[in-house]
Amino acid sequence: MLRQADGRMMGMRTPKVEIPGAMAKVKRLLTLSALIAFQGLASGQEGKAPTGWYPEGYKGHTFTGVLQSVDESTHHLRLTHAAGYKTEVFVGVLVKGYRTHLPDGSTRPLKVSDLPIGEHLTVYYMGEAKGSGWRKVHKVFLIEGYPNLNIGNTSFMSF
Repeated sequence: MLRQADGRMMGMRTPKVEIPGAMAKVKRLLTLSALIAFQGLASGQEGKAPTGWYPEGYKGHTFTGVLQSVDESTHHLRLTHAAGYKTEVFVGVLVKGYRTHLPDGSTRPLKVSDLPIGEHLTVYYMGEAKGSGWRKVHKVFLIEGYPNLNIGNTSFMSF
């Protein structure tokens, strides 16, 4: 601190440091890389469906995770996705009339008990969840690897 002639204190100014051109480019590149990496972590397991034929009103919502449990009485399935210390949970219910080809070649309504626990799945779901908090339940109309043969009217959509 410097004392002026009238007795007031004045702070010292620090000189502005110029970053050479190459260092500035490296700094910008590292910042951009960190932002891109963070964006990938933030989006996590929820995603958008690829372009294709989907039921009318579908908004492109998907969820990818590991099948943790099923409840045949309510037709609920529970998926989880762990990213670091955070685990997200998805609870869905199969839409009525979900028919699929089974590995043995037969075609019949899909039961949630047909899905192997521990399998990595991507589900496509419609609309807003019913319920609140940990009781939110989404309507699942498609599971990758288990095509729904009774999907109804479809439209070509791009998300």
